[in-house]
Amino acid sequence: MLNKYSSILKTILTLVCLLGHVSYMLGQVSTYQIDTVRSSISFTVKHMGFLTVEGAFTSFSGTVVRTADKKLKSIESQIITKSMTTNNIQRDEIVLSDTYLNAVDYPHITFRSLRINDNQITGLLQIRGIEREVTLDMAYKMETNTDDSYIRCKTILKRSDFDIVFGAMESLVSNEIHIELEIFKK
Repeated sequence: MLNKYSSILKTILTLVCLLGHVSYMLGQVSTYQIDTVRSSISFTVKHMGFLTVEGAFTSFSGTVVRTADKKLKSIESQIITKSMTTNNIQRDEIVLSDTYLNAVDYPHITFRSLRINDNQITGLLQIRGIEREVTLDMAYKMETNTDDSYIRCKTILKRSDFDIVFGAMESLVSNEIHIELEIFKK
């Protein structure tokens, strides 16, 4: 009788250990910092209907979390607002002023993913203290022991969604801002 219970107990313990190992493997994640030297956040916007203004944010940080099976789990990032540049000091000062991006009162632009599938990331983007859900089209490759891992994203934002309006000059600047990100892990 003791032998029978001992055998049952061994079987139960073996199953518990096996389930614990499977749960550990499924729950295993890796967290990486964004490599800010190789990564980029750029944008374009139409001006006067025919000129394209190009710009970038040069100071940002963030983390990328990936599962054991190399799928993206989450992405969080923080951009320093005043790092925005269009390579035109006068224009940059205007865009960073309290009328538009208001870099003094809102020193950071943040993004936190909510859902990620094979070709899109949906998350909360906060600009000027206004938070909106946005979806980015994505391509990615996540390797474990290589510098070749990347995430490339594109989206179009409406500046009016973040209360960035140009008043009398509204018709001169497109409401659509094309955003491109190229993110590498450290």
